[in-house]
Amino acid sequence: MSASWRRYPAVFLLTACGAWNAAAGTCEREPVAAASTVWIGDDMQLDGRAMVVRALRFDRSARQVEREFQAYWDREGLPSMGTQGTRGRVLSGLDETCQYVLELQPGASGDTAHGLMSAMQLMPAASRRSIPESAAVLPAGRILSDIESRDPGRAGRTWVIALGGRAEDGASRYRGELRREGWKTMVSMAPPPARGARSSDAALAMQRGAYRLDAVFTEQMGQTTAVINVMESR
Repeated sequence: MSASWRRYPAVFLLTACGAWNAAAGTCEREPVAAASTVWIGDDMQLDGRAMVVRALRFDRSARQVEREFQAYWDREGLPSMGTQGTRGRVLSGLDETCQYVLELQPGASGDTAHGLMSAMQLMPAASRRSIPESAAVLPAGRILSDIESRDPGRAGRTWVIALGGRAEDGASRYRGELRREGWKTMVSMAPPPARGARSSDAALAMQRGAYRLDAVFTEQMGQTTAVINVMESR
């Protein structure tokens, strides 16, 4: 297997509910049994790959869950790995069609655990975008990630884009481009103070018809990253 399947060690939280949907029929493995399950996203795409996400609660320790996860893939004769992430253990397993990732944290008492499980198809899904790129009038730059989710009443798509120059300049140019395309300004300001936030960061919120756009431009070492989220109400 190539190392490319390790590009996605984290899961992304976008609200949705239901059952395995976008990845149903291919990503059906249950490496570990959970005491309870809450659906986080059941109809998502990450860089064109169908993905689903669940929040899991376990009635046993994180160490026990990790052993069970690894034992499952060993029995199946399929590759798996475990690494230490910033928030806990990140466990991955892979078959011919899907990657499964469990981000695992111990519970408060130590004899329980909770985690986020994602299952993602390895091959890009057939394009069925709810929100086209043209709707967001994306600024010129390198797209680092592209995530979309769909609910019965709305759809959302988020891009992370690497840009050059200053954050404030990038936000100003983007605001102008959006206005020329008929977007109306709702909010245009610096983002609220947060740990690690810089005074040069900039944010804006705009609307056009059923679309709502929020963008944050952050600057570090002369480079700017833009996180652009577009929601469509139906």
